Amino acid sequence: MKSQAFYISIHRKLVLMAYIYLSLPMVIFLLGWCRPLIGVPLAGVCVWSLILSYRGREYIELDWKPTMADKWKLITIAAVIFAWVALSGIGGYVWQNGDHAWRNRILQILSDYEWPPAVEERGLTYYIGTWLPAALIGRELGVDKAHTALFIWVLLGVCLVYALICVWRRKIVFWPLVILIFFSGLDIVGSNIFAEGAIRIFDADHLEWWVPRHPYELQYSSITTQLYWVFNQAVPVWLAIMLIFMDESPKNMIWVSSLVAITSTLPLIGLVPIMVYFMFRRSKWQKPESLTQGWKMVSGNMASFQNLAGGGSVLTISFLYLIGNNNFDISSAVDGKGAARLSVWLPWILLLTAVAALLLLGTLVIWVFEKERGIILRNAVYLTAALALGILFLVALGTEKAGENHVYRLACTTLFVLLEVGIYLCLLFKDVEDKGLFNVVAISLMAIPFIRIGATGDFCMRASIPGLFIVMLWCMETLSKKRKTLRIAILIICLAVGAVTPIHEMKRTLVNSRDGYVIEMVEDERIMNAANFSGSLDTFFWRYIARKK
Repeated sequence: MKSQAFYISIHRKLVLMAYIYLSLPMVIFLLGWCRPLIGVPLAGVCVWSLILSYRGREYIELDWKPTMADKWKLITIAAVIFAWVALSGIGGYVWQNGDHAWRNRILQILSDYEWPPAVEERGLTYYIGTWLPAALIGRELGVDKAHTALFIWVLLGVCLVYALICVWRRKIVFWPLVILIFFSGLDIVGSNIFAEGAIRIFDADHLEWWVPRHPYELQYSSITTQLYWVFNQAVPVWLAIMLIFMDESPKNMIWVSSLVAITSTLPLIGLVPIMVYFMFRRSKWQKPESLTQGWKMVSGNMASFQNLAGGGSVLTISFLYLIGNNNFDISSAVDGKGAARLSVWLPWILLLTAVAALLLLGTLVIWVFEKERGIILRNAVYLTAALALGILFLVALGTEKAGENHVYRLACTTLFVLLEVGIYLCLLFKDVEDKGLFNVVAISLMAIPFIRIGATGDFCMRASIPGLFIVMLWCMETLSKKRKTLRIAILIICLAVGAVTPIHEMKRTLVNSRDGYVIEMVEDERIMNAANFSGSLDTFFWRYIARKK
């Protein structure tokens, strides 16, 4: 009976571990970066929100009695995940992709500098949450131990994600891990359309910049690419998606989502529509007789300590901290004292704007949910496919590929949407039971390429992570039904073709590791003086919230 009780409660244990995993970076930030008068009470609010969320959500009851075969599956799964994460370069055990040089220095700064790190008139202002548990160890034991701790931390996060996938599938199963590792858009197809020379299928090149990059930079990163390039943003939001996707209570969703603000800022933007949809979908509704009754209904479904106090405080502190990044700097628009006054009020203006946008988004989500516009949306995807064919003619005719040719850019973007996600949406539509969620995910993934924030394509690459992850889950669900139809066969072929991208990512690591490598790291100044990683100390957070040295 004891063994049976353990396996019935396995979901509860995994959820508790996931909550702790997402909460710990924020608690460390509150205690290590904020004044004690602010940080200590808010850390207590965060911990109490975790307890309330853990007590208040529903759990899947599992009666697992693993056989010897299941135990071997667990060993195999753990070994494959370990190898997958090790090949990412995290920890410095193999060759690393270029972005790791910046991430290594961030970990070094967090391990060596006094918290919060600042040099002269600039402070580190970045989504640094994923590094904080490892940096805490690095401050005591040295940066080498911090790299080891970071590897273990990311490995734990990926294991939790896949453990929740097994709970969702209600059995210990290996094959979805193959989908997780090798899921990707059809980058090899796009690369061959635009390539000037031949592309070898199993080469070690980076395939995902296949769309002409000027003036847009379009990329939907494969799951492996996310892990190998932006693990700090990807792993926490994967975990948050699994929690929300698997019957998370509306009373917990704002709090759970807020925890990734300090780790996965841009992915959080892509998670918000999904979170709002599930909040309304899982709430209990009846036709209100008055506006007051309507507000009471909304409050009863969604208002809770963890959402309002926990999520509200975490989002506010994260927002006030991150808004100090120089990418948000508007002081050049105003001179003198006006700039200082504006910098004080800007966070509150943007916060109120975000609340208004959330209310409007909720209205849109309700409309999509009630109208069930899935068939119309699917037809829109078909239309996208038809329009994308025009790109082939434009390429064949040698049409100008940049500059003022808006038709060409629109055709490129249309083809990008089709190859990265449109074909998958068409193939999965029939099997996705929650058509409302399908609508929200499809609309967001079709709209994101047309939105540009900042000087690079980061928004497209990162805000798409939640939607792409859910599309991958739908692929798992569809294949688990084991039907033999032409549509399923085409889906399998697309997944196989898409797998070329993660194969390229892993082969590049293996080839460069074999040929010899060094662990690279940029200079401190390139972090502390870079607009992307730092900001002025003359902001609301650094003046009124940050711990004084």
